[in-house]
Amino acid sequence: MSGWIVERRKGPAGELHGLPLKDPARRLVRVYEVSASAIVLGSAQPEDTIVNSDGFEVVRRNSGGGAVILVPGGQLWVDVTLPRDDPRWDDDVGRAPLWLGRAWSAALAELGVVSQVHVGASITSRWHRMACFAGVGAGEVLVEGAKLIGISQRRTRSGARFQCALPLDGRYRSVADHLRLSSADRRELAHHLAATTSSVDELDALASRATPAADVLAALLMALGE
Repeated sequence: MSGWIVERRKGPAGELHGLPLKDPARRLVRVYEVSASAIVLGSAQPEDTIVNSDGFEVVRRNSGGGAVILVPGGQLWVDVTLPRDDPRWDDDVGRAPLWLGRAWSAALAELGVVSQVHVGASITSRWHRMACFAGVGAGEVLVEGAKLIGISQRRTRSGARFQCALPLDGRYRSVADHLRLSSADRRELAHHLAATTSSVDELDALASRATPAADVLAALLMALGE
């Protein structure tokens, strides 16, 4: 993995999200494991978006998008930092994550999963500002049209941090239970997420592996080094 530093951290989601973006930025991959369940709000998302947080820490990240559920063992969470002087840097925020989405897609291909990287304008829904996986942004990865990997970004003068989440199971869809929605809208959002998103345990090529998260991570690190 040429030029990349890899760090692994475990702890509460709030503590992990609070880790600073190094200045000057450098090529860095941080692999995070949460020690407790959390609801993570996007940087501009109102606190009152959440109405039921029982059993969850409510934290805020510095990157955009809607709410995300993080649970121990429920996702592969990887932050990738890219400095501004890196050849992969792009000043256009809509193009900036495409190289990373392609790396994820290449990693999945190594494991027998055919995927697509979303390019162009975001695909929105009624709830995309409330729930991260209810919309699709540039660079995010889909399998047979269903969103599998979410990517958000935070940019500074020094570089950018791309925050990536790959659900290992369907627990992330429970975000619908915690949002300020009517009962009818909550059911509709849950149906939308079930129809338009995916997770590792729903993909035969990954679910059949003994250590799918570790295998995807290893393939991603190889893809980043190319």
